[in-house]
Amino acid sequence: MAASLLFSFVLNAETIDGVKGSLKSLQGLWFALAFISIGLETRLADLLKADNRRPLYAFLIAQAFNIFVTLVIAYVLFN
Repeated sequence: MAASLLFSFVLNAETIDGVKGSLKSLQGLWFALAFISIGLETRLADLLKADNRRPLYAFLIAQAFNIFVTLVIAYVLFN
């Protein structure tokens, strides 16, 4: 939020153009690391060992929903 306000109201256009490329690559890196971290935090073994399968089903439905929404947003943004 602070970076958005800084780039929107404080910095001039020449400065923004000078750092835009490097910041874009960092954005992609941090985005990928966030998704990797989510995946590393998931313990499917615990979900499979549970007597009740509802947490497993909830996890799978939530992940399917996330994948679908992400694909739709990517399609809209990049086409």
